[in-house]
Amino acid sequence: MKHLLKNLSLLLVFFSFFALTNAKASTELDQLYKQLEKEAVDGRFAALTVAYISDEDGLDVRYFGEQDRVDGLPIMPNKTRWLIGSISKTFTGLAIAQLINEGKIGSVDDAANTYLQRHQIPREFDQDVTIRHLLTHSAGYELKGSGLGSYEEINTPVSEEYINDGVPMRAFSAGKVTAYSNFSTMLLGLIVEDVSGLSIREYFKRNIWQPLGMTSADFATEMHIPEGLVRPIIKTKEGDLTKKPYLPFNPLYWPVGAITLTAEDMSKYVRAHMLEGRNVGSDKINEDVFRLAHMLLFTNHPGVSGFGMKVVVGSWNGYINYSHGGSWPGFDSYFLAFPELKKAFFVSMATMRGAGKPMSVNELRLRMLEAIAGPEEINFKEQSADYAAYAGEYLNFQRSYDGPEKFLTVLSPGGYLVKVEQNPNGDGILIDGVGPYLHAGDDLVMDREFKFNPSNPFASSRYAFIRDDEGEVIGLSAEHGLWAYEKLNSGSESPAFYNSLAMYGGLGIFLALLLPFWRRREPNDRNINYLQALLPLMVIALVSTIMFSHGEGGLEYYIISGQKTRFFLVSVIAYVFLAITLLAAFNNIKLWRGRVVGENSYHIVYLLHKLFVLIAAILLVIAFMAANFIF
Repeated sequence: MKHLLKNLSLLLVFFSFFALTNAKASTELDQLYKQLEKEAVDGRFAALTVAYISDEDGLDVRYFGEQDRVDGLPIMPNKTRWLIGSISKTFTGLAIAQLINEGKIGSVDDAANTYLQRHQIPREFDQDVTIRHLLTHSAGYELKGSGLGSYEEINTPVSEEYINDGVPMRAFSAGKVTAYSNFSTMLLGLIVEDVSGLSIREYFKRNIWQPLGMTSADFATEMHIPEGLVRPIIKTKEGDLTKKPYLPFNPLYWPVGAITLTAEDMSKYVRAHMLEGRNVGSDKINEDVFRLAHMLLFTNHPGVSGFGMKVVVGSWNGYINYSHGGSWPGFDSYFLAFPELKKAFFVSMATMRGAGKPMSVNELRLRMLEAIAGPEEINFKEQSADYAAYAGEYLNFQRSYDGPEKFLTVLSPGGYLVKVEQNPNGDGILIDGVGPYLHAGDDLVMDREFKFNPSNPFASSRYAFIRDDEGEVIGLSAEHGLWAYEKLNSGSESPAFYNSLAMYGGLGIFLALLLPFWRRREPNDRNINYLQALLPLMVIALVSTIMFSHGEGGLEYYIISGQKTRFFLVSVIAYVFLAITLLAAFNNIKLWRGRVVGENSYHIVYLLHKLFVLIAAILLVIAFMAANFIF
């Protein structure tokens, strides 16, 4: 009898704890919903859905804003569609798990080429790329945004020639580190098609969408915005609202980011992750499949999140969770599931730009996490560390190494660099000015007082440093294992250094406009002065070609849609600039060699003017060469 009473007491405490936890979560969520209602009015987003899934409370889907603010269309439950972007990758990963579970794929460690029929991955770095590498973004591919979208109709199934025409560079060996890759997921989509004999659309429909009852799920295959999809908005300086142009998907990348569906149907998918395939009621979607999909296959460091089969495997306050985010121009989404807590959520929004402080999906992710699982508890005992070994600049592995986007590394280095420095006011380190981060053991550093900052949405509460076989620090990984950085050995390896050269050179080169006004007798000297006077005009033309008059969507759409004409023109301008600079250098050498001692000050000032312009031109040439051949 005593044992029975003791067990009943334990059960009462257990259920009381979860009842209190759920009650607190409900209160926190109600407060969050009130804040989101106000933020919708303030224009932080155009449309937003928040779906909270709980084994205890069921499904609660909320909507904020309007489906189309310009036309005044309201969000319609079970009808309005949301574009989930790269969350689509997790469906592709789940399809691979199904094929392994059925024995149609032998192992994640099989060479991907074994199952690819329309493309073969070249053997580089003396190794084969495996399915594990493709699933975990560790195949070593550069990040390539060009070609994800297309304004042209592309026949499906996509031909072998078309696939092979857009292969990104393998920048480093497979299995070294995670570096987010859209191309790797595209290859997995090809494997699903080649192994199953079905198109990726038909495979998803038969094996994932229909078994889960996701009747609205489909790819955004249209060249225009799909019917019922929420509409991103741009707010002009005058306060007028305009619809953000829609960028169609390249069919090759449908399994990478093109799924649209209702919030209610997406919740069914998230619930399946939360329950790890249990009680779904389908032989296609079961525990064995989700056990494979959720298995941790790669991580940059045990202290940060890693990857299962395209799904991110992480933890929050000691609870394992499975998640993924997704973006497309004008759209942001995120889902996360706690199997142990039996809680999950899905958020998706159409953005509004030009009005106040826009909402970031990472901000919303943290607010939802804190509402349903409490604020992050960062409790640890600081351990001694050689903080000086961590200091330095780190460059994102996730960048273009060979594609037309690589110039962005020099043009906008802030998005690719992380600066680590010792804390001048005490122990620990500062990472991009945030901190102090203290050593928690095994090269893991944490910030006890970390708070989300909208101006730095990708900062995290913890970072892990990566060492090579000799014990040297060679890299850094954020809490979200999506972002890994390589340590730079010197300042001359930093894109910020070359960005500074370009900025100083770009300012100095405008003095070349004054060169034709000098009175010179030598025809050759006068002609070179006229040529040098063209250099600042060429800088203006180069910047204008990159930045302006791209039509709908600007530079972002131009790159993603795979257009290349402007980048060819940029290269032509740059190489003509180089040729004129070389002529100017020879001219300067000749003039300085022919200089006579005691020559009048007029001539000396002229020579210095020419030299200053030449130095400015050389700085720009160095920056251009670095963008092309270093990063």
